[in-house]
Amino acid sequence: MKKVTPSAATRLERYLEDGELSQLDLHHLVLAGLPTAHVAQLLSTFKSIPKSELLAVLGVSERTLQRRKALTLPPTVSGAVLDMGGIIRTAASVLGSMEEAEHWLAQPAVAFRGQRPIELLATRQGTQLVRSQLICMEQGVYV
Repeated sequence: MKKVTPSAATRLERYLEDGELSQLDLHHLVLAGLPTAHVAQLLSTFKSIPKSELLAVLGVSERTLQRRKALTLPPTVSGAVLDMGGIIRTAASVLGSMEEAEHWLAQPAVAFRGQRPIELLATRQGTQLVRSQLICMEQGVYV
């Protein structure tokens, strides 16, 4: 359980805003652990997907976030948070708005055999499927 350093918080903000960090920087950011306060801030950007559902996808409880308020999260949770942030940023870009991105994430998709994209974010493999689908959509290929 590490204290949050200002540089880690700044790098996370930069990534969540514009995605401009190298894969190596992301790796180090995840290993150091993401600040719990920034995770709560990311979750608050979702308007239509319940926080409890987002926390379940991340594999963390509300109580854990409260207990670790001034600390960082473990690497497994930190990686899932970065993945979710990247997916929502990409979905908003492809679909035109945060509202449309949330709607798409919450609806069953034929490409995922009726599963909702948000459910797939619970695993790295599922996250990669969602990312691949968004890339196909961006290129005009719908499966």
